[in-house]
Amino acid sequence: RPENQFNSAGAVAATLISAMTVFRPLVEKINLFIAAQRQAERALRRQTSVQQMLHAITAHANKSRDERQSFASCLAEVCAFTGWPIGHIYLVDRKQSKPLVSSDIWHISIAWATKRSPRATPRRR
Repeated sequence: RPENQFNSAGAVAATLISAMTVFRPLVEKINLFIAAQRQAERALRRQTSVQQMLHAITAHANKSRDERQSFASCLAEVCAFTGWPIGHIYLVDRKQSKPLVSSDIWHISIAWATKRSPRATPRRR
């Protein structure tokens, strides 16, 4: 009978709605847990990459006998880690009126320099 089919469909719909109201808080808690786990994983990856960068900087500093080469290597690591295309070393000089003195140690990424090279860009007329 069509009446029974409608009633049974209504009963199924009512059961599904009832189940959804019961399980909705559980699903929301699971989603919050998953989001917290993802955030913790991102934080751990970030912390690990910082430690790797610090290890590389320490290795460069310990390997190099030349202070300038050590600064340049460490600067390259910091720039690679931060994604900076350009880096520059400033030195502290307590004897001068300005506490920071510009050095001639620079890091310029090849990709960045190539993009901005006058030969790589069309000339304006």
